[in-house]
Amino acid sequence: MLKYRPSTDCSRYVLAAIATCLLMSFSALAAPPDEKYSARTQVTLPGGNKVTSFDISFVDPVIGLYLLADRTNKAVEVIDTTTNTARGDAGLCRCDAEQR
Repeated sequence: MLKYRPSTDCSRYVLAAIATCLLMSFSALAAPPDEKYSARTQVTLPGGNKVTSFDISFVDPVIGLYLLADRTNKAVEVIDTTTNTARGDAGLCRCDAEQR
């Protein structure tokens, strides 16, 4: 009498599926993050400008400046981090392509 024996190729897939399910269930049990961020203040830009799109930003804690690449106004905004006030733009020309 012949006994049924599953092929080793099939059992590898079953083991891989079981391992994947176990790994996914362990990731759901991960500890919550230690740090939670929330907005503490809002900085108003001069002239009532609003930022709806930005690129990269950089904070220099030594001199207390936050630099933000503002794509909306085509400028680099300079924010004083000690007083949370905008100092203005970082020496860029705000010109449109049509004015050239």
